[in-house]
Formats: sequence, C-alpha cells, structure tokens
Amino acid sequence: MRKAVSVVVMISVAVALGAVFSRAQGGSSEDEQAIRKLHQNFAEAWTQHDAQAMSMFWAEDGDFIGPDGQLNSGRARIENYLAEAHTGDFATAKLAITVKSVRFLKPDVAVVNAEAEISGGRDWFDKAMASQKAIATSVVVKKDGKWFTAVYRLFVPPPPPPED
Repeated sequence: MRKAVSVVVMISVAVALGAVFSRAQGGSSEDEQAIRKLHQNFAEAWTQHDAQAMSMFWAEDGDFIGPDGQLNSGRARIENYLAEAHTGDFATAKLAITVKSVRFLKPDVAVVNAEAEISGGRDWFDKAMASQKAIATSVVVKKDGKWFTAVYRLFVPPPPPPED
C-alpha cells in the first residue's frame, strides 16, 4: 500500500512540475488568440492593399522572404516590397490565412505555421490568375504587450507532376 501511495505522489509531482514548466515555456491562451488575430488582421490589410498597414505587422527589424525568394529586411523595405506587389499582380487580390499551429518557444516568442490562399490576382495581360496556395512559417515576438512578426517565410509548393 505504501509503495502505491508513493507512486501516486511521484506521478502527481511529475504532472504538476510538467504543467509549471509548460506554462513557463509557453504563452497564455490570450497570447495565442492575439497571434491568430495578428494573422487575420494582416490578411484584411492585404485585401485592402494597404502596404503601410501591412508593414506595421512586422517588428522594426523584421524580415520577409516572399515566393520570389527575395529577402526584405526592415519594416520600411517590407512596406516597399508589398506596395510594389500590390500595384502589380496582386492589386485586386484577396488573401485568406489559416493558422495551423502556434508553438511558444518562450512566453514572448512563438513559431506559427499557416496556410495561405491568394485569389483574384491579375497577370500582366489583365487575365485572371489561378488561386495560389502557400505555406508560411513565421516567428512572432511580443514587444511592449503587442505581437509582431520578426521572421516570415513563404513557400509556394510546385504544382503536382503531370499524370502519365
């Protein structure tokens, strides 16, 4: 009986310590909701084609690699990149983002995996472009109580190979 009680106590202590360390490592549910909202608000700014508003989702020293592989470092450069994109192919595009996971590395740092779909774009000949699906990974940081994107990597998977 004494061994059974000891085992139960040890398991209880291990579970309690796991919960404490898990909370110390991760953010709150409010933080996760704020991060998800950050991505939804960015999609809304994209759909409104407001490059300045889009850039404000980045940390001052944040960086962004788009589907063209170009590295843009700093909020001002990201804004210029987005402004140029929205005067071209994406001037009429809409963006939908689905956050798939949020993993906290520290209470103020998280990795976000998301799926994105851009629709409604027009090519150089003003012809409707097919919707593009992409996968995005970002690192977000909390500064002064607000979440910002520090790193954003976008990957557009190639189309499936033709069937034989």
